[in-house]
Amino acid sequence: MKKHLEDLFYQRYPALFADRTLPPDQTCMCRGMECGEGWFDLIDLLCSMIQFGMDQGDTPPVRVAQVKEKFGTLRFYIRGGNERVRGMIDMAVALSALISEQ
Repeated sequence: MKKHLEDLFYQRYPALFADRTLPPDQTCMCRGMECGEGWFDLIDLLCSMIQFGMDQGDTPPVRVAQVKEKFGTLRFYIRGGNERVRGMIDMAVALSALISEQ
């Protein structure tokens, strides 16, 4: 993903991406988002829903560990969260198969 788009995520969701400056032995986010711009809106919606749950106190803290493409679909790895967050991620992964990554 282009740097300026990644930076938008970091500005909009600083709590989710707080670990991005950690060294490689602690997070893969130090490599940035390893996918195309075509999934920007999908990832943005996913982050928005996760952040909303955290803001409402319904969701335990979530930290994004890695965002990438694998086998043509989105991979969105986290630390923390709950079953609802994992369900949202599963839905985003399924939808990513229908949306061009580019």
